[in-house]
Amino acid sequence: PDLLYLPPLCSKYCICDRSLSMNPIKKLLVDMKGRVPMYIGTTSLKHLAMFLRGVEQGLDVAGVSHNNFLNEIADNVRLKFDYEGTKAWEDVVLFYARSDECALDEFWLIFDQVSSLHAD
Repeated sequence: PDLLYLPPLCSKYCICDRSLSMNPIKKLLVDMKGRVPMYIGTTSLKHLAMFLRGVEQGLDVAGVSHNNFLNEIADNVRLKFDYEGTKAWEDVVLFYARSDECALDEFWLIFDQVSSLHAD
């Protein structure tokens, strides 16, 4: 059945707005930066990664393009840490970080690098 698409009341915060030119996952991360606990309740990179995978799955189900932004994050992590194994990108960052909070800080540096490559 066809789904009824209702435009959001405020597209600034709705990641499902199909008219946004910025990648929806990137937009969400820009909004989350500096206040991750407000969104997921903790400063854990592992929890952030799980949350983002859920968002990505929801976007897939809704048919909203996200251009595999998380794959770009993963590729950048593998390059940065010269890692060729099968661990998830967040596990690689956590392995090299002193703490979960340091890992989250490292994630934001990687996010900024990936974001600068793609001017949305």
